[in-house]
Amino acid sequence: MLTAGEARRLVEQARSELVDLAKALVKVPTPNPPGQEEQAALILKAKFEAEGLKPELIQESEDRANIVVRLPGAGKAPALLYDGHLDTVGPGDESEWTDPPYSGSIKNGRLLGRGASDMKGGVAAEAMAAILAYRAGIELAGDLIIASTCGEETDNLGAYTLRNSGWLNGVAGIVIAEPSSNELLIAEKGALWVE
Repeated sequence: MLTAGEARRLVEQARSELVDLAKALVKVPTPNPPGQEEQAALILKAKFEAEGLKPELIQESEDRANIVVRLPGAGKAPALLYDGHLDTVGPGDESEWTDPPYSGSIKNGRLLGRGASDMKGGVAAEAMAAILAYRAGIELAGDLIIASTCGEETDNLGAYTLRNSGWLNGVAGIVIAEPSSNELLIAEKGALWVE
C-alpha cells in the first residue's frame, strides 16, 4: 500500500508525462462529424503497450476506433470504468483562434486547443491514473477498465459498442472526466425521448 507521500511523489514524477500525453491527443484533429478518432486511440494504445498493458483497439469504421484496456483486480469488488470520448466539436472559424485549434500549446500553465478540456485532458488523466496504479503495483479489489471511445458528440457509437460487446458486464461505477467547473458530480442527467 502506498503512503500519501509516496503517491504524491509518483504523481509529481509523472506530471510532464501526463502533459505530453494530453498535448499529443489535442494535436490530433477529431471533430465530429466526421470523427476520425482512430489516430488518438492509437496514441493511447501505444502508451498502454509501452507499460506492458494489453489494450484492445475496437474498430468502428475507417478512421474511427475505440481503445479499451483492463487492469485485473482481485475479484473482491465489482469493476470500475474510467470512461472518456476522443471526438470533439468542430473548431469553427479557425481565424478566430488566438492559437491554432490543434496546436496543443501551453500558455500560462494551461493546455490550449480543441478538446483540451472536453475531453482529451480528462482522457489523458484517466489513462495516466491507471498507468500509475499499475506501475505502483496497487492491488485493485475489482477490475479497472479504461475506455476511450468515439462518437460522443453525435451518436454515442463507442458507448453502444462497449455495451453490446460485454465490456460493461460487472461494472458497478463509471468515472467520467468530463469538464464540470471543477465540481464532483454524482449521477448523470440522462435523456428522455418522447414520441
